[in-house]
Amino acid sequence: MANYRVINPHGDVVDTKDIASAEDAHAWFVDAKADNSELGWRMEVDADAAAVCGEDQCREVGNGKGGGRDRP
Repeated sequence: MANYRVINPHGDVVDTKDIASAEDAHAWFVDAKADNSELGWRMEVDADAAAVCGEDQCREVGNGKGGGRDRP
């Protein structure tokens, strides 16, 4: 699970949710959170909380420095 947050055009976090997949997070953002009448809405993920799973293993990713890019 990863923690996703919705940020409005003013930079305020307006909602957060733990979601299992990026596809589900995108659907949550588009269907329920983003205001299509105003540009600048965005969604961010806490990469340090995300798990990367291979065929037979899972491990935590992220280096605590805005990472998540140290995947094998």
